[in-house]
Amino acid sequence: MTPGGRGGQRGAPCTAGLALQASLLVLGILWQLHRVQGMEYVIGVAGERAKLPCYLQGDKPGDNAILALWYLQGRRLPVYSYDARNHTGHGEHTFQPDKSIASRAVFEINESPARLVFNPVYASDQGLYTCRVDFLSSPTHNTIVNLTVIEPPEKLTIYNRQEVMVMDKVGPINEGSPLFLACEVKGGRPQPTVSWWSDQTLVERRSYVTSAGHIRSELRINEVTRTYHKKNFSCQAQNNNQKKPLMQEVTIEMNLRPLSVQIHVPENPLIAGRQYTFTCESQGSRPAPVITWFEQGKEVEANRAHTRSSSSERTTGSLVMVPREHDHQKKLKCQASNPAIAGSAISDDVILNVQYAPVVRLRIGKNLVPGAIKQGSDVYFECEVEANPAPYKIVWEVNTC
Repeated sequence: MTPGGRGGQRGAPCTAGLALQASLLVLGILWQLHRVQGMEYVIGVAGERAKLPCYLQGDKPGDNAILALWYLQGRRLPVYSYDARNHTGHGEHTFQPDKSIASRAVFEINESPARLVFNPVYASDQGLYTCRVDFLSSPTHNTIVNLTVIEPPEKLTIYNRQEVMVMDKVGPINEGSPLFLACEVKGGRPQPTVSWWSDQTLVERRSYVTSAGHIRSELRINEVTRTYHKKNFSCQAQNNNQKKPLMQEVTIEMNLRPLSVQIHVPENPLIAGRQYTFTCESQGSRPAPVITWFEQGKEVEANRAHTRSSSSERTTGSLVMVPREHDHQKKLKCQASNPAIAGSAISDDVILNVQYAPVVRLRIGKNLVPGAIKQGSDVYFECEVEANPAPYKIVWEVNTC
């Protein structure tokens, strides 16, 4: 047989050997994959509890775990170990946490599945964990846990239009004016959602990232009506459903226009010479309105004894007056205004009906000259009478004494 032929015969066993090794390698890989319990995904919130599962059941009934090692990807040594190799049934298990988690981690082996509990979990704990479990006779099992740690938002601040920090109250804002509030949130991974709410209703959910890396949402209302007075708005920031959102609530305080004003006349008709107290009642203004009295368009001094009922926002002003004959048919006006709101004044007026005794003026006829009257001449007189009500009888008398 030629050398070439001998060489060809020696190559055949080598090829078969390589194929066998490849087959064994594939089987080994498949066997290793079989022993890996699928990927577990755990989401924790920084500052809260996080539970990482580990399966301690062997392939054979009654085959107990004798060793469990927790590894964190990127670290050579275990972060937690559980050793039951010297266990005699009297609790001689050995639990050995790494010093970095010793005060806040515990391996609960009596749960099903067992679990490594972080309380609290830190953002630095995030990573890919492997729980390797050895048994007396079953193959080693590996549980891979992908721990994601959410960092909730750290701080929430509300600002007004002047970028002044707002604590619990906004205003007072004039009725009809625009409203602007900005909510700025610092921190949070993943990026939190920032939104505005009122009476459990979503008002605004748009936001953007500032140059400082904060999340900002702005609430803009073109015109606030009086229904916004004492209305609550809350800004909420949230990036998980395991913890309540970070929240701050503010209450809107407003300056309100007076809604109504009415004069109450103590008696009708009025009697000249008597003292009366007129009252003027206004509702709806906040703060209390200024009550001003006018007679025939001219402001008059008044005893302004104001009282206010907070429940009905009612303000009462008073005017003490002794009407005279010349006050009859004059216009008395009461005006209510909120000085904080331009053009807020409203008014009510009444025409005074004053009764008074007749006022008589007797004079010689207009066409007569008193110094030129002679005996035998005709003389006539004019009698002017002012009275309310009008006189029903006029009597002429001559002094005959």
